[in-house]
Amino acid sequence: MRDMLDEFQIEDDKEKLLFPQEAIPEYILKVITNVSSTFQVPFDVSFYVFMATIGSLLGAFNKTKITETHLVSNNFYLGIVGNSGSGKSPIIKYLAGFIRKVDSELNKQSLIADDVTPEALFKSFEINTNGLLVIKEELITFLTEALRTYNSGRSVAKERLTQLYDGDLWKKERAGELYGTIENPLLTIIGGLTPQRFITVFNDSEKDSGLMQRFFFVNMKVIKRRYPTSTLDKEDAEFLENLYQYTFHKRPTELTLKTLTADAKECYLNWFNMISEEIYILEKDYNVFAGFLSKHREYPVKFASILHHIDNFFHGRTDLDINADCMR
Repeated sequence: MRDMLDEFQIEDDKEKLLFPQEAIPEYILKVITNVSSTFQVPFDVSFYVFMATIGSLLGAFNKTKITETHLVSNNFYLGIVGNSGSGKSPIIKYLAGFIRKVDSELNKQSLIADDVTPEALFKSFEINTNGLLVIKEELITFLTEALRTYNSGRSVAKERLTQLYDGDLWKKERAGELYGTIENPLLTIIGGLTPQRFITVFNDSEKDSGLMQRFFFVNMKVIKRRYPTSTLDKEDAEFLENLYQYTFHKRPTELTLKTLTADAKECYLNWFNMISEEIYILEKDYNVFAGFLSKHREYPVKFASILHHIDNFFHGRTDLDINADCMR
């Protein structure tokens, strides 16, 4: 597996590593650039954490319709891969802090789940059926435990996390009797792990059937970090706080579908078919990578949906149609 990772390692090329910034609205580009500068982390790391936190707040009932049977949610399983001291934890804490502030105003910790055992998660979903966020500064224990129980034949934890990414119906049974269900238990996970530990869990994923493949891993480039001498502009911090508050209060409580315009759908289908060709080639010798690509075909829809929501917030719109410019 290590040889495979070396073979597919992304070159240290700025254009290849960064999210295409021309696709990001200028006002978001400015704010996230300032956040990255303040916390001294690469732009793409700040941006992906930002997108994942907003995606979690959009809730379980906010989806994008591709076809009648293909609906895409906005949740991420996001892993930031970087060395200790690279700044993973501070940026995750800062952006997730806006969600904790919403929680504190609700007088209950219902949006963020700290206990991820199946029993505790079920209780959390009973309180909040509209999606939960799990934050793990170190994903390694969380992932290795899920994979270990799967590989030993006790697959409850791993299978549950797989289902919670997809938002599948959760039936809870006790002594063979059904005593509770969660209709759409959607989960977002954000956390960090070191490159060395990433190799460990990636090797374990060879024996896995889907949990690791649902993760979107971001390689945290090494940058020169100095003692921070500035704080985020008050205007930028207020923009972020208002956006998180708006997103939470606008989350629907029943199924609400964004749709793709004809041009946007054509753009997505071209992407989907292109990646499907890559999957076909990889499946012969690199089945694990094929699994990653298969799950990642939906991420452009997630990104487009979240950016569309932010654009609606900024311009005071309620448009549900995602256009081709956003999808590209």
